[in-house]
Amino acid sequence: MQKNSLKLVTFLIVLSLTACGQMGPLYLPDQKPPVYVPRHPSKTVL
Repeated sequence: MQKNSLKLVTFLIVLSLTACGQMGPLYLPDQKPPVYVPRHPSKTVL
């Protein structure tokens, strides 16, 4: 089970990184990844 969980975690990390790079703050605003922390909320909404 550790290998499967590790693959799942890495998949989620890669997916989140690629999505953040392509779509920016518009990608899953509910989760609020650490990448969006430095940005201002007003700019992320737009």
